[in-house]
Amino acid sequence: MVATVAESVDLWVILVVAYFAAACAFTFFIELRDPLATFNSMTASVAIGRALGLALGLFGTAAIIPAIIWSIGRFRPKDARPNYNRAALTLLPVFGVIFAYALERGDRFGREEKITAELGHSAFSPAEQAEFISSVKSG
Repeated sequence: MVATVAESVDLWVILVVAYFAAACAFTFFIELRDPLATFNSMTASVAIGRALGLALGLFGTAAIIPAIIWSIGRFRPKDARPNYNRAALTLLPVFGVIFAYALERGDRFGREEKITAELGHSAFSPAEQAEFISSVKSG
């Protein structure tokens, strides 16, 4: 009986760490997609810090409801606890994907606003602006 409890705890820890690693990878991807960013030793550390902060925020917001479910399961009989743990582990990536999508859409909107603001202060012709915008959007 003790071996199964220890194995489930190990699985819980492995999955939570994997979910956080996925959040970190996603936010690093978001951070590196900024077309107007310049990277040197100073701004790279800022980008890493921002990406880790976004990952903590993404993971933290996605984990609120699963943490509540998990904590409710602690007050249930021992035979019902695995169901609450499974529900929490299932909902964590679901909410993570939902919040990651919202983060990406918000970042895309902010990036487009930043590009529009930069183009408004430049000496580009309207044709050059349209070409720049289409090249940035295509990657």
